[in-house]
Amino acid sequence: MKRIASTETLAALLLLVPLLAVPWAFKPYTANVLAVYMIYGILALSLTLIWGYAGIMSFGQTAFFGIGAYAYGAIGLNLINRTQQTHAAVLGGLVVAAFLAAVVGYFMFYGRISDVYASIITLALTLVLFAFAVSTGGDEWVIGVARFGGFNGMFGQGESSQNIANFQIPPVTVWLPGMAQPFEFKINRESAAGYFLVLGMSVVMYLTARWLLRARLGRVAVGIRENEARVASLGYDTRFYKFALFTIAGAIAGLAGILFAAWGRFVNPDRFGLGFASSTVVYVLLGGRTSLLGGFVGAAIVGYLTSYLAEIAPFGTIPGDATPWARFLMEAGRRIVREAPLLVQGAVLVGIVLALEDGVTPPLSRLLTRYRRWAWWLLLPAVVFYFGQRVACLQADVCLF
Repeated sequence: MKRIASTETLAALLLLVPLLAVPWAFKPYTANVLAVYMIYGILALSLTLIWGYAGIMSFGQTAFFGIGAYAYGAIGLNLINRTQQTHAAVLGGLVVAAFLAAVVGYFMFYGRISDVYASIITLALTLVLFAFAVSTGGDEWVIGVARFGGFNGMFGQGESSQNIANFQIPPVTVWLPGMAQPFEFKINRESAAGYFLVLGMSVVMYLTARWLLRARLGRVAVGIRENEARVASLGYDTRFYKFALFTIAGAIAGLAGILFAAWGRFVNPDRFGLGFASSTVVYVLLGGRTSLLGGFVGAAIVGYLTSYLAEIAPFGTIPGDATPWARFLMEAGRRIVREAPLLVQGAVLVGIVLALEDGVTPPLSRLLTRYRRWAWWLLLPAVVFYFGQRVACLQADVCLF
């Protein structure tokens, strides 16, 4: 237990030190991108919680993600000008996502539906919500000043006019007693408050998941994954434990959707799409579905590889005198740009299944456990030194290399 604790502490420090320094060590764009990776990591954490530890495969986590984002946007757009804060919008998004997960989980688990059919039902839920969201482009799909917008995504409008007022979904705000005005968690060239909000919520969700797994709920869930019939024979109502964990995971996915809507101040039906649902599964498989940090690692790796492919692929026009082979390669490069996310996810999925059965994070954790003394004295000082000189170089032009 001491070895495990020291490894988890080291891993947390190795991750937190650079993440805390990112806004000062790199340009604001990097913090903005990392924020969305962490949001996807929270979504993947919700899937890890029920799939990796309870054996419940769900393609519907993006359904709770999207419904939480839409609920936050609708409530926030209507209340932001009146109350100047988004407390009710955040709470409303969490409640709606948790309620949807509770309804779906109740009918699945108390209806004695097997795990295979449960994954199909959650997939169908995501596709139904996608079909509904894309059909909400008409003028009748309005809640107060919030328009669903169909494919165009949610936006706001004036209360007395049908013209679009360029009203974006508000960022998360805090207005506590004694404050002269609300504080907005934004990410732009002047502020990285939104980045720290996402980082803080990622830490809170990780610690919450660890606490749940150490409590009776988590221990019984792991037993259900290993042998549900034996757990039931010991007197536990396995339906209740699966229902409870599924509802909590839905609320966590909804929180990720709320952060996404507040981060980009926009949400559209793509959050319910099949591509986004499969991406979440790939994040968990890549990072390791038996590791709570795996989803964050997987989201960062897939996101970086996708962006890297988009940067190196050719964007220029094809010369008229190009040879057939050059024309073929350039056209293939353009297709890679258009299909980069699917290509990366497919390649990662196949590679992990064939080469790394338990993902990337568990082998790294075992390596840190085996060489924990060397890791403490080498890795952590190296990380601190690198990001320290990055901060000094960017903020004070004191560059060592």
